[in-house]
Amino acid sequence: MICSSVNLDFLIRPSLLSMGRTLIISGGVSGGHVKRQLAGGQTIAVNAAYVQENTNLAASLFLGDAARRRGELDSFTADASWRKGPYGLTLGGFKTTGSADAGIYAPEPGAGSRTGRPDSAGATLQADWTPAFAKGFIIPSGALRLGAQFTAYSKFNGASGNYDGFGRSAADNNTAAVFAWMAF
Repeated sequence: MICSSVNLDFLIRPSLLSMGRTLIISGGVSGGHVKRQLAGGQTIAVNAAYVQENTNLAASLFLGDAARRRGELDSFTADASWRKGPYGLTLGGFKTTGSADAGIYAPEPGAGSRTGRPDSAGATLQADWTPAFAKGFIIPSGALRLGAQFTAYSKFNGASGNYDGFGRSAADNNTAAVFAWMAF
């Protein structure tokens, strides 16, 4: 089975003083492939998505929130999943690059960018369990998933080390989480 989609979004935000507008045009392509019934009842799935945003920041430039009138942001994500019965593992990667803008990506502790760039990259690892419940149980089989996920950054806001100009490294944004989700 192969799935794909294409999207195009527009966002127009007038400035407070009506001296222009900020226009963000976003388009993307995503797709995936699922290979079922490998040896031993295993399933493999591969997904990828690419999104490009082009911005006209006239209003933001006028208000002093941006240093440039135009900008671009490109994002790419990909992952591969393996499932056998109720157990699953997913390994994914992500990368975002974009135009430098010292106004939008200004240095500030934690979230800022010393380089004025949004460039970020990393990987995600997830392990999960989807239990099968007996007939008549209050939660239908396959409707509950429990798991753990770890995200590691190799680059954040334009740099691997001291990305914000205040000493934080990309690895300081690594996260570990446990989750439970339920479909109904």
